[in-house]
Amino acid sequence: MVAELRRLILMCALCGSLVLLSACNTRGADAPTDTTPTDATPTDATSTAQVSTGGPNTAPAAATAAPTRTPADTVRFAPPVCAGAPPTRLILYERGRVTENGRGLNLRRQPGTQSIQLAMLEPGDVFLVLAGPQCTDNYTWYFVRGENDDGNYEGWIAEGDLSEYYTEQYLPG
Repeated sequence: MVAELRRLILMCALCGSLVLLSACNTRGADAPTDTTPTDATPTDATSTAQVSTGGPNTAPAAATAAPTRTPADTVRFAPPVCAGAPPTRLILYERGRVTENGRGLNLRRQPGTQSIQLAMLEPGDVFLVLAGPQCTDNYTWYFVRGENDDGNYEGWIAEGDLSEYYTEQYLPG
């Protein structure tokens, strides 16, 4: 009985490892990427493993591992480089934070220095990047949303100029 239980635990652990391994991207950097459309059904790529518990009256159990898309399967494009602005560092759909250099950072209705100012952000204000980058008036602009002592805000901010960044990435972790 104990031997059968150990064998069952080992087989379950192996099945779990197979499922985890199928979710990992083990291709090298030079390997071709999967070009299957995301709306395709994965039935042809699904594998089935048979697991026997070793008992005389038990039928094999099936473990199915479905393919999983990983970040390596997505195409990433380099953001545009705006004339008169530093290379961009903010990441779309990630958090950012106003740096000490960004003291009094203008939050604007539209990208551009002539657009209506909605608020001023201060160092330490955290925001979520929702759109951008957009090049206007020698700055790289991002549409952001956040909350600070003055309440919720939403608008466009400049990332920095050639001498300093006003913002930085503020990634989880």
